[in-house]
Amino acid sequence: MNERTAHDLNELEGYVELGMQRESLRLARKLLKQPGLTPQIFADAMHAILVHADQLTRWRPLVETVHSKFSAKQKRAARKSMFHFYVSLNEFGMAFLYMPLKPRAADDLLFCMWTLLDLRYMDACDDMAERIKRIWNKPKSEFEISCVLEAIGSYAAQNGWFEVAESVWEQAITHELFEANAWTGLINIEIAKAHARVGSAVNRISARKPDYNPMLPRNEEKLKIASLKELGRIQRELNHVLPKNELWRFGKLENHNSK
Repeated sequence: MNERTAHDLNELEGYVELGMQRESLRLARKLLKQPGLTPQIFADAMHAILVHADQLTRWRPLVETVHSKFSAKQKRAARKSMFHFYVSLNEFGMAFLYMPLKPRAADDLLFCMWTLLDLRYMDACDDMAERIKRIWNKPKSEFEISCVLEAIGSYAAQNGWFEVAESVWEQAITHELFEANAWTGLINIEIAKAHARVGSAVNRISARKPDYNPMLPRNEEKLKIASLKELGRIQRELNHVLPKNELWRFGKLENHNSK
């Protein structure tokens, strides 16, 4: 590493720590474009991008072009950076290609869980949950605690274990790092339950056979139509917040509701 590059890396570290977004991203772009880029310099630049970039998609062409020029050995060394990059883009199919086989770091374990959950590889999620429990039985830092709680909360929610998910996320809201994720998870559990409740109501009312009262003709049919119309309105409102095609993230609702 030449003196100029070493100076740039020290400067980049300072910019990132001080929250200097524009300067961090400018220097990260410069480092990515320099000749003789190493996986370590790539990782430092990627860290700055992941911390400060508001629109990661704009960085994708440059990042992928730079990575494609690496040798096979360099690509192996850059796997973690690419894994974190694609997870941050919510490109979980791509992230899976770079996922570590035996993750140990708390952030890697969380990102692995997110990736496997999104791809619905539930058997692999079970294994990852056991790995998290085994490795991080007693997380020590605020960062580790936050990662573990978010991973287990997300895992429990997608399995439909709402009481577990709620218990974990209620702990997570006391930790700043993934507090927003935890609140979102808790709220979405309630919305998922509401979706299930509305679905049950629609099914029961739709299946009800009218028992007409000759003294009050057609009243029951009108009431049924009005009830279904109101439930349809509620269902549309719920879909605005948590679309039905996302309910698989709160799986096994039928098992939960039958308890």
